[in-house]
Amino acid sequence: MMNLDRLQRYIVLATYLRVVRSQRTRAGTRKQEWVCLAASALARSALDNISIGIDSVDPRERSKPLSPAGVEGTRLLEQFVTPLAQAWTGRFIKLDVVFYGDKRQTLDVIRAGRSLGLNVSVVELNGVMANVTDQEMRNLFLELIAETAAEFSLEAKLHKPLNEIYLFDRAEQTPIKFYQDHCRDRDCGHCRKLHLRVSPTGKGWGAVPCFLQAQSRIIPLAVDGRMSAERFEDAIRYNGRGPSWFAGTPYESLG
Repeated sequence: MMNLDRLQRYIVLATYLRVVRSQRTRAGTRKQEWVCLAASALARSALDNISIGIDSVDPRERSKPLSPAGVEGTRLLEQFVTPLAQAWTGRFIKLDVVFYGDKRQTLDVIRAGRSLGLNVSVVELNGVMANVTDQEMRNLFLELIAETAAEFSLEAKLHKPLNEIYLFDRAEQTPIKFYQDHCRDRDCGHCRKLHLRVSPTGKGWGAVPCFLQAQSRIIPLAVDGRMSAERFEDAIRYNGRGPSWFAGTPYESLG
């Protein structure tokens, strides 16, 4: 049986950190202080792994260029990632970078991560949310995989359990992984193995079995104000069934 109280605390903490970061950033105040404090707090924590999203390390560009708010990628790298990597000896840090079609930009993030000895995961831009309908993005993504493998002397292999391409070194480790757009391919079965989205709603926490193509279809996770193990089990059961997951279920009328 899952510990619902512990899970709920993690969800609340993650949301709080996002809100605090967003408020400070939108106000344009004390960004540098936030970055340094966050690195210091994590260094003292009992966490043993973390993934950090950085899409660009170009000078004077936000770490997430498509976001209307945020810190510069170079600042995040120099004042957060680097100190944390130095303090977190023996713990795992990974950079997550979204590929928007600029191979040079993404390669620069990969180079920055590998220069610090960090693993890097590259995520292909989601075509559903970005309204990408042609093959150009996929072609560039495949080119990026080949060029990255050549530059770092790694071998690209298919990771069959998740239908993804990882780059292997001679020790069969995977310092760089590539995640293609499963949603565009309607690869719902593998999407199920990757994640389950839980988000705050107007009526409390809710699970979203198909976050990208059926965002409005939510399974409320609380019953009479208390977290429900049965609702979590339903969320896991229906996760990865595609955008019509709710058809023929008790949740069909909730849409």
